[in-house]
Amino acid sequence: MKQASRAVLLALLLVLPAHAAPRADYEGIWAQTKAECEDDEGPNSRTLIDMAGKAGPLFDQYENHCRIEKVTGSGGTHELKLRCFEFWEEFRKKNGESRRTTARLVQNGAQSLRIDGKTYVRCLR
Repeated sequence: MKQASRAVLLALLLVLPAHAAPRADYEGIWAQTKAECEDDEGPNSRTLIDMAGKAGPLFDQYENHCRIEKVTGSGGTHELKLRCFEFWEEFRKKNGESRRTTARLVQNGAQSLRIDGKTYVRCLR
């Protein structure tokens, strides 16, 4: 029985990655004000940046759902090449109606990020 347990444990260790990929400093939920951080519904500036999303890397704002196609830059400055959809239904389609755009990110510390020139604060949840 011990040998079977050891074999299963060894198999799991071989399959699991040695370490999880580090999250980029700009990943998370951001908004222009703390009040917008608390507002889950309605039009506001809340922005989700998630490089490990189920549907792939995601840049999501109210009625602006974008796949991150490419990230360039280093340090605290990055440019995201995006393919954006107005509706989730279009996002889920293989060739849904979309537009291409970019987002420019400048990190201003762990709790502050500039997205296309506008300052955002990190939403804590």
